[in-house]
Amino acid sequence: MSEENKKEEKTQWTAPNENRGYLSGKKRLGEMLIEKGLINESQLEAAIKKQKQWGGRLGANLVKLNYITEVTLLKFLGRQLELPCTDLTKIKFDKNVYSIITLEIAKQYHVIPIEKRTNDKANILFLAMSDPTNTIVIDEISFLTGYRVNPVIGTDSQIAAAIDRYYFERNWVEIKPLSSRVKTLKQEEMVIVNESAPKETMEAEETSKELGKSKDLLALIRVLVKKGHISVDEFKRELKAVKNG
Repeated sequence: MSEENKKEEKTQWTAPNENRGYLSGKKRLGEMLIEKGLINESQLEAAIKKQKQWGGRLGANLVKLNYITEVTLLKFLGRQLELPCTDLTKIKFDKNVYSIITLEIAKQYHVIPIEKRTNDKANILFLAMSDPTNTIVIDEISFLTGYRVNPVIGTDSQIAAAIDRYYFERNWVEIKPLSSRVKTLKQEEMVIVNESAPKETMEAEETSKELGKSKDLLALIRVLVKKGHISVDEFKRELKAVKNG
């Protein structure tokens, strides 16, 4: 490992302040990693090919191919997107929180709720996810739950272990601490911050408010989205067409 990479692995990351630029420019994960020189185009193409063949998320496939480590990816996303990161071994999981979304949704999107808060403006759900650039997932979960979703970056392996341990109640499943992957990493509890709403989530909230005037209709739409009959984007397009018609 080069001296530069060693320095990178030792670097500590901290939760940002609330004045963050959420998913600036909506760049895809692969593009961002190439721009910063963490992977090259041939490595990205190989990971995309593996993803098409075997499924999974792009970041997870880059890790499996040994092109990047989970911790390097976690720290990079935290700095680049100005989002908080978390070591899930530091989280006290509450069934009343993680059960806000179903097992099916958690598995489908590879996410798990870790905290909920309420202020005078909104109900907020902090969602651990390994790819916070996927705004469609954030948008749909916000719509399905009625919560404003704030992403918190976690590693793919820790999220998988947490879903297995808590949703399936397999208490023997261990969530390995990040320090087990990087011996020089100091364990510091990640503070969950950033309660300001991203633009995409605010749009989803406005849609829910409009539907809220008819609770029966809102319930119907949520069922259709959960069962995969329609997507939030399809619904929003149709709603806009009706308004403009």
